[in-house]
Amino acid sequence: MKWVIESFLMAVTRRSKKWRLCNSLATITRRTLLAITKDGGNVPPPL
Repeated sequence: MKWVIESFLMAVTRRSKKWRLCNSLATITRRTLLAITKDGGNVPPPL
């Protein structure tokens, strides 16, 4: 399941003209998912 999200984010990042914004969003999403996975879902998103 994780590789599906990764490949989707990579595809979106490549196709987007605002690739820097997508890159930062992908990084935030990945960190949020990692935090939720590690701490059992009790962590708010880092915004």
